[in-house]
Amino acid sequence: MSYLLYEGPSMLDGNPIFAALTGIERPSTNIKTGPMAQTFILRSDMSPIAANHTGADHSICGTCPLKGTNGKQRSCYVTLFQAPNNVYRYRDRLKPLPRNIFQHRAVRLGAYGDHAALPVAVTARIAKHAAMTTGYTHQWRTCDPDLRKYLMASCESAADRELAKQMGWSTFRIKSTDAPKLKGETICPASDEGGKIMTCYTCGRCSGNQAKDVVITVHGTGKRHFDLLE
Repeated sequence: MSYLLYEGPSMLDGNPIFAALTGIERPSTNIKTGPMAQTFILRSDMSPIAANHTGADHSICGTCPLKGTNGKQRSCYVTLFQAPNNVYRYRDRLKPLPRNIFQHRAVRLGAYGDHAALPVAVTARIAKHAAMTTGYTHQWRTCDPDLRKYLMASCESAADRELAKQMGWSTFRIKSTDAPKLKGETICPASDEGGKIMTCYTCGRCSGNQAKDVVITVHGTGKRHFDLLE
């Protein structure tokens, strides 16, 4: 069963979006994240595949360079025709959000979509009541700075990381296979290079500006396009 978190205008461009909470009765079986509930942010008026192919995913992904351009050179690890498309297809079945649903739960903020697209109050409510949250934003240059409490700045270069640090963010940097770890960064312990010694559920490090900076090597089906960003 999935629940409606938000429905209304995107904070990024005003177009119609909705956010869903999934994984309550059946937490994610993702071997990297562990058994976490998850949020998905999608356009209300078109599938995530159509939104990506037309550039309308700006409403939920903003300026993220990983989303590609009009369906091409996409380096994001999220496979659109799987979970995001299923959430969109069954959006009419989303249930109202029950009280106390976040208590004792770990929540992955933005399994697809950027929480900067939502009113800050939505994210703040989840973080206030959940046992733990993890999340990232590519909109760290322009979004409400209050999101620094809940999200990591998602970066793809050393220069981006330095700027994000100057702006008060903790950072989660994606690097190419041969690029080095930077001073002050911790290798993601749920990654291949980190030995998969923990999951996101057991780590909980990516929880806002109280966290240590994390780095991970690019992964997923779109990683072949990542070098074009550097």
